Amino acid sequence: MSRTKYWILNIVGGVCGILLAASLVFSNLNERAELALNATQQHLNRAQQVQNTMQNFAVRIAQVGETEPSLRELLARHDLKVSLASTNAANP
Repeated sequence: MSRTKYWILNIVGGVCGILLAASLVFSNLNERAELALNATQQHLNRAQQVQNTMQNFAVRIAQVGETEPSLRELLARHDLKVSLASTNAANP
């Protein structure tokens, strides 16, 4: 084997080693990013569920608030505005 072939093979081997190390690093970074993304998605899903639940509570409180002034005051105190005309049409 000539000297040039030896050095060419060494350089190619070094490049392959660098590429392998870069692949391992990027794989690790990708796993961490995936974990962060999953945590954020779970947080957003929980927030959406809470928002739907709170919206349902506000509608129910507004429905009962038609006869109970204290519940009407509760909605006004928390600055919640509910349109019962649209909710009654949606929920017969």
